[in-house]
Amino acid sequence: MTPLQLKNYFFTNISIRVNPEFNPDRDDVDTGELAVNVSVTPSEQQENLFQVDLEIKLEPKEDKEIVPYQIQLVTVGIFEINPEWPKEKIMELLKITGASLLYSAAREFLLVTTSRSPWKPLMLPTISFAPTKNRTSHSKNI
Repeated sequence: MTPLQLKNYFFTNISIRVNPEFNPDRDDVDTGELAVNVSVTPSEQQENLFQVDLEIKLEPKEDKEIVPYQIQLVTVGIFEINPEWPKEKIMELLKITGASLLYSAAREFLLVTTSRSPWKPLMLPTISFAPTKNRTSHSKNI
């Protein structure tokens, strides 16, 4: 058995706003600023069960005319940890591997959904959930 099993995932908040003011012919088209936050909650009923919430926000920086979408998406994953996995490494496993799995699902969901909009489909960039000094969330201009 692998150390991490994804039991289920679902979306609890889906907001994809197509910007009607967007001008795809501009030279300075931008997709906005991406912010990603991860939180982990242990189950109260089952010792090795955890909920990982992945919140993704994509918002314009300033000039709304250059941004095709405004997005808020929360993906929730239910994960089971192998009981033999070291307790001190559980949070790291969930915040890196669990969040990566949910981010991939969210990326695919957004790509498929935005492909039915009037603008170019949105594919979120690849990001790393590996810890860096003092980082609790991800923020990136894309």
